[in-house]
Amino acid sequence: MKRKIIRILCSYIVLSAVLCGCADVPSSKESGGISYAEEENDHGVENIIDEAETGNETVVAAGPFQRDLGSGDSRFHIAATIKETDLSNVGILSAVPYGDMFDKETVLEVFFPGEEEVLDLTEQVNKEAEAEEAKAPEGGEQAVTVRMEAMNRLCLETKDQNKQFAQSDDATFSFSDQRKVMEDKQLLQGDYLVLADNNLDGYSVEAAELDLRNMFQELGMEDIEVISCVSYSNEKYGYYDIHFTPVVRGIPIMHNPYERNTDQIVDVIGSAEMDAEEVWDIQANNCMWKVVDEKQVACISLETAVKILKWYIENGNILCSDAIVYDRCELQYMPETQDWENVTLTPVWRFYVSMDEQEHIDMDEVYSNNISLDISINAVNGEIAYRR
Repeated sequence: MKRKIIRILCSYIVLSAVLCGCADVPSSKESGGISYAEEENDHGVENIIDEAETGNETVVAAGPFQRDLGSGDSRFHIAATIKETDLSNVGILSAVPYGDMFDKETVLEVFFPGEEEVLDLTEQVNKEAEAEEAKAPEGGEQAVTVRMEAMNRLCLETKDQNKQFAQSDDATFSFSDQRKVMEDKQLLQGDYLVLADNNLDGYSVEAAELDLRNMFQELGMEDIEVISCVSYSNEKYGYYDIHFTPVVRGIPIMHNPYERNTDQIVDVIGSAEMDAEEVWDIQANNCMWKVVDEKQVACISLETAVKILKWYIENGNILCSDAIVYDRCELQYMPETQDWENVTLTPVWRFYVSMDEQEHIDMDEVYSNNISLDISINAVNGEIAYRR
């Protein structure tokens, strides 16, 4: 009896092994030399891209763009204005910080016109920065940040210390006119208005944006794209507060002021304060990049990106709310880094809620339901590249 039980058990084990060997083995994909089990999600997105015949649509037309995705309370409303976008020359770019973009003479002409004496403090500041760098811990982001801040390419200042220009690292610079800043504070004491897209004494938003773009092109940058423009004004005075991001090969780099470099996405954001007479404050964080290599890729169209977005929503990968409107939609370059020295610029279709629109959103609902207000779809493979 005992032998019979053992024979039955042995037969069961052998039969189980045979059946397991006949079971379906999940297909796999390779990334970075490593084989991974392929999920059903991968095939869903791949099928959408294959059916769309990626690369056939080379230009996205400008104009209003509205779509409603999902159903019930879980709906994704897009109501944006699209600018014309050429997809034919988009690539995955390798870039490095462009510390040599500015030369001293150009900076003097742009930021210090008419100044009789401007001091070059670069050497002095670098010595102070080297001392700080020596105190920095080895490895980690804090050490990298300190080292970057120590790499001052150019530091100029008027003798009275009113105007200051500094490249704090190879990708960042700032300029300020303290005299003008103090004047603004005095003129805007008391009540003042904060308005979006407002004209100030005949100096239009369009004129201000054009003046700022011309300034950056004079400095050597390809171009900038204005993200938002707000005016501060009263009966005596007014000025514009403009946020911008750099443009590379005709595509803006994704502005990302939220994480403060806590992930592998480089935080790119620029701001400027100006009136019809001058620009007196600029903060350009991680805005100067030089392309050193490029790989041409076939970009998915905006319509294909929306179909992929819809698929993610229907499959529960993206949570949304019927009360939220995504009023910005654009092809951008997402800047990623592994070493904080080199950057990969990957094209993404970005759908997000502007800061102005966020003022009308119940943020408690956003946080409690884990709703993303900023979603980027990789424009090459359709993966979710970023969400916040």
